[in-house]
Amino acid sequence: MHCLPSYSDSEQCANEGDDDDETLDSAVSTWVKTDKTPNFGPFTRNPGVKQIPSDLTKVSQVTGLFFGDTFFDMLCEETNIYYLQNQEKYVTGSKGSKWSDVTAAEMKKCFH
Repeated sequence: MHCLPSYSDSEQCANEGDDDDETLDSAVSTWVKTDKTPNFGPFTRNPGVKQIPSDLTKVSQVTGLFFGDTFFDMLCEETNIYYLQNQEKYVTGSKGSKWSDVTAAEMKKCFH
């Protein structure tokens, strides 16, 4: 049995079988098309930037506010995976340099 999301209080469920697409279409058509405004209550904090880089002229300090080490680790991992999957496209001649995995330190240099 597949349960489909719904904005109504009742739960829309479809039995497994060939008519799953029809049931999905009918369940989606019952969703409310108007946005409901959530009630979060009043904002009681002080708005604005809380972390100011010591040197605003250094791009690395500004980008560091938005991109942490885990971002650069993931970026390197995906770059290295991409190379492994496509290395036949990047065949270098005898004078070309051999590929080595990209490190976070090297990737961060692109943001300096």
